[in-house]
Amino acid sequence: MRDQLMPLATDKLFIPEVGAENWLSTSKESFFSYSEGYRQAGESLYKEIQECEPLHKRFLTYPMVFCFRQFIELRLKELIFLGKKINDLPENFPLIHEIGKLFDDYVNNILPRIDGNFDKNLIANARNLVYELDNLDNKSMSFRYPVLRDDSPSILLPNMNIDNFKVIMDRLSNFLDRQLDIMQYSEEMKQEMISELYSQLRSEYQYY
Repeated sequence: MRDQLMPLATDKLFIPEVGAENWLSTSKESFFSYSEGYRQAGESLYKEIQECEPLHKRFLTYPMVFCFRQFIELRLKELIFLGKKINDLPENFPLIHEIGKLFDDYVNNILPRIDGNFDKNLIANARNLVYELDNLDNKSMSFRYPVLRDDSPSILLPNMNIDNFKVIMDRLSNFLDRQLDIMQYSEEMKQEMISELYSQLRSEYQYY
């Protein structure tokens, strides 16, 4: 009976879904699918933690925090990418994992070009939270491995209040969602202006 649960010679992990649309392949436009996927995975793990036994709760905390951290990293990279696209800057992909540096890059180099009236106090509050997580997990390693490359413990916190983490993470997520709304709105306005300009040029050309 146990043999039926073991891998077979014909097994494959990835096979095409017959008749399904192309939804898995990726491009530079796939940031939202990735960031939102990690956020929803974190949400699902949090819900599971609320219902599971204490020991399993501890097991699931590591991947839950990792998923939310990965969401933050990807969302910040998405914001930077969109901002560069809107401002006709080189759309190079940020290769670093330090979410503190990514946040500062967005706030200092991207956001002022799009929204000069942003709430500085709100930015400071969000930055504090990003750096709190960045200081705990600078390279996105602490919640994936129990030790770092030098064999030192990856996490020194004795424990954490998971419910508080989720409440505050929701606030930070709301902030990042608002920033994405700002970028997407700016991109839409830019495309509308370009479309109107081309339409005007075509109308003027007809008179020649």
